[in-house]
Amino acid sequence: MSSLHILHSEAATGFGGQEHRTFKEMCAMRAAGHHMEALCQPHAMLTQRLRDEGFRVHTLPMDGPRNYVRGLFQVFHILKAGRFDVLNTHSRRDTLLAGGAGRLAGTSLIVRTRHLAIRPGSLLSYTGVPHRVIAISEYVRGVAAGKACQLEIC
Repeated sequence: MSSLHILHSEAATGFGGQEHRTFKEMCAMRAAGHHMEALCQPHAMLTQRLRDEGFRVHTLPMDGPRNYVRGLFQVFHILKAGRFDVLNTHSRRDTLLAGGAGRLAGTSLIVRTRHLAIRPGSLLSYTGVPHRVIAISEYVRGVAAGKACQLEIC
């Protein structure tokens, strides 16, 4: 198996279960020989924890329409320069921002990970932007898929 270049994006600033899982996944994938980088908000707790582990972390504010437009161009350039095979998004804001840039950059695979065991409030970050949606468990998959029959989650 050849090494993949993977960029994870996360808009959350706290450090809960979702961020912990992303952190552990990045460590495990790096240990398996893949190149891992992250895109987080500058003041996010995940930013510092990943940097402490030696990961390259790109930062940009992800709040508000002004940051969204500016961020699209920044993420586009990050994806192009890093020649990433996979973009893995983890929440609505970063899926729309990084995923939109990924579509513009021609990223081969954009994956949206669903962590929360509650029904999605909006399907926008699950349809049209990512190529695939995955859930962290069968239970989360069932809850998320219950929102709409057309939402296909692996």
